Amino acid sequence: MKVKFLLLFAILCAGCFRVKDTLEPSVDFSVEDKYIQSLDSAFPPLTDEEKEKPFAQELIIAKGFIKELDLYRAVSTLKRASFLVAQSSPRKQEIEYDVIYSYYLAKKYDEVIETFESSDLPNIDMTFPAFHDLLV
Repeated sequence: MKVKFLLLFAILCAGCFRVKDTLEPSVDFSVEDKYIQSLDSAFPPLTDEEKEKPFAQELIIAKGFIKELDLYRAVSTLKRASFLVAQSSPRKQEIEYDVIYSYYLAKKYDEVIETFESSDLPNIDMTFPAFHDLLV
């Protein structure tokens, strides 16, 4: 009888846990805005001819989002740019790299792996401007 009472008491106490009425968000950034803004691109700047193309406009906007650490918008805009760029363009790999970089900054490591494996980046060589960074 005593064991049943203790078991019942333990069940009742465990079921009476109060949940907070309000959520307290916790933002955890290991990367600082100043550091991201100070980084130079490993890729050559867009030419005047490229800047006229729709993909380049999306790429410029996406890089602005990356610098502001607005990574959800950066990935969305980079994916738009990837639809607009020619498949044979070297900028295609730059866009794919930037998508992976954005996911990495957002700590979305599963997406980093998935995006890398579905991109052209596993086939690059040491001439790729961000080759060393991609290895890291």
